[in-house]
Amino acid sequence: MNATSPGPGTTIVIDLGKTLSKVSLWTATGHMLDRQARPNAPVMIDGLARLDVHGIGDWLIAAIARYAAHPVATIIPVGHGAGAVPLNAQGLAVAPLDYEQPIPAAIMAAYRTQRDPFAITGSPALPDGLNVGSQLWWLEQDYPDAMAGSTLLPWAQYWAWFLTGQAVSEVSSLGCHSDLWCPATGDFSPMARRLGWAGRFAPMAQAGDVVGTLTPSISAATGLPAAVTVRAGLHDSKAA
Repeated sequence: MNATSPGPGTTIVIDLGKTLSKVSLWTATGHMLDRQARPNAPVMIDGLARLDVHGIGDWLIAAIARYAAHPVATIIPVGHGAGAVPLNAQGLAVAPLDYEQPIPAAIMAAYRTQRDPFAITGSPALPDGLNVGSQLWWLEQDYPDAMAGSTLLPWAQYWAWFLTGQAVSEVSSLGCHSDLWCPATGDFSPMARRLGWAGRFAPMAQAGDVVGTLTPSISAATGLPAAVTVRAGLHDSKAA
């Protein structure tokens, strides 16, 4: 689809799912002007399947650069709920796991002893890395030093950080069968607090909150104005 000339204040939605990354351009009245998509595939690092952070990032910059001639006002990221990205001052502290990467039986068994009951979190015990807590548990076994000093972001909010340099977390991402959230109290789960993860997730924001504007490097690479705002974003299924 070729983008047509929009009215003022268009919005870019970036939808970074498991199988596809998608970018779309919308008018203020909800009319889609353009859509681009990229198939996702895991990358192998240290013999483990990881989310293709760098490949998606390169594609995303090129995709939103197509809209540089449009009056883009804001960008909203959405993403799947089974990803967590550890950051340090340089960027990625550890490459995030693909949630279909099988977790060794002994590591999973040890993790299962840490989980809170379903009645507390609403998270069933899921296979592989579908419970984000199991991914964090495994990464801490393999990369203890890098993980210890990292700030944790849900997958959707990683992309808000990618665009703005501002790190936040958001409830619909944290509450997606992660083992990390307690819906009844609106707070982190007892396990997340006991293991120190609650204090390492970036501060909470509402999905529609503006977390910042484009960094100078993203603005230069895309041709979009530095004043474009970026929202915190949310879990893709809940957005739908």
